[in-house]
Amino acid sequence: MMTIREYLETIDEEERDEIAETLYQISQDDPEDFEMWCIENGIDMTAVDADGEYILAGWQMDMCGD
Repeated sequence: MMTIREYLETIDEEERDEIAETLYQISQDDPEDFEMWCIENGIDMTAVDADGEYILAGWQMDMCGD
């Protein structure tokens, strides 16, 4: 399993921003679909960083600009 950030690092840099934005929109508009995508792609939705914060939640906050 990998984090959403690790997954995005595996994508070609030219496509990364567009894919990240699409994934963010899906995570906001259809959380169940996003969860299924995470499962299918080996994304660990429960991974935490050194501060104990969910990596996925941090990524979502970064994507929305908060």
